[in-house]
Amino acid sequence: MSAEIIDGKAVAAKVREEVRAEVERLDRKPGLATVLVGDDPASAVYVRMKREDSAEVGIESFHHEPGGDVAPEALAELLRSLNADERVDGILLQLPLPDHLDQDRFVGLIDPAKANGEVPIFTVLRAQATGCSPTYQGGGPAEDRRTMDWYDDLARVIGDDRVVIAFEPDSLGTIDCLAPSRRDDRLRVLGHGVDVLSKLPNATIYIEAGASDWEAAERTAKQLRAVGIAKVRGFMLNVTHYDWTAANVQHGLDISRLTGGKHFIINTAENGRGGVHYKKWIDRSRHIWRRITVWCNPGLRGLGPAPTTTTSRPDKVDAYLWINRPGYAQSCQGRPIAWYLPRALTLAKYATDWERPPPGTRFGFKQHYPLSKFLND
Repeated sequence: MSAEIIDGKAVAAKVREEVRAEVERLDRKPGLATVLVGDDPASAVYVRMKREDSAEVGIESFHHEPGGDVAPEALAELLRSLNADERVDGILLQLPLPDHLDQDRFVGLIDPAKANGEVPIFTVLRAQATGCSPTYQGGGPAEDRRTMDWYDDLARVIGDDRVVIAFEPDSLGTIDCLAPSRRDDRLRVLGHGVDVLSKLPNATIYIEAGASDWEAAERTAKQLRAVGIAKVRGFMLNVTHYDWTAANVQHGLDISRLTGGKHFIINTAENGRGGVHYKKWIDRSRHIWRRITVWCNPGLRGLGPAPTTTTSRPDKVDAYLWINRPGYAQSCQGRPIAWYLPRALTLAKYATDWERPPPGTRFGFKQHYPLSKFLND
């Protein structure tokens, strides 16, 4: 194999442009804190370059030079204050430190999330959806009040923290499981949650919006408008389903066009082999059939694309994320919602980074398996 000459400056410029584009999509400007202790010339140059690079892509810089003779407790207090500063998403403590400072101790004081520039994402799953029948009340008005109070409490606890919230998976897609008289009540409860959480200054919120193999985009968009999609960043897809990422991208674009151009995220935790869909014939003579989606723990599924903000449609798709925890099974088979080792091992065994089905595959495999292999796990 012949050697290839790479233009390092061109590659660096491309990376900077990609980072700048991602920063521009964020609701607020990220912040990097740099701490330079002492007067080492090489360290000073390195930190200055990091600050300049940050400014070039739109990241705010907070620089601190406590001096080479800084007392250990003073440096510790500075790092603790940066951990607590909501403007700071990452902390760079320049090494080496002067001899009187224990390097391992001070590196250990940095919040691991901030050391890596990470933001927590958590899933809100509070609206009651434990039944499905023409008379199911979803807990009734008393449960509605408890849920709205819980949303209020959650907002108070989050406060000014920087978080990403995946709001109420399945809450819209299962609305028909409620008695007809209770469906508007569900929308009002969800609307209250969206309203209080949308007022948090550093929260990025994505509302449940089903999946590409579930409800039509028009119906989902109408529900999203009813619960207040205009108040938040966008919506999320495929959280409890397995359909291909590419199918969800297209479905999300359809919903986005109907909701003012909202952005969205896609759960890829378990869609590395796509969904399981098959025809159920109603009348073969008249060629009447319906498509069945196996949503209840389908078998031989695999982990999908790893979490990333690099997506096939960066103009609308903010990220592929593992919102649904791989290995957890739904309660539809008469077992509790819990993590199961055999299911987790199966997901790991058949993991892929595919966004669409490769040619010649059926249910994500070139080898032909009987349908019964895919009906449950």
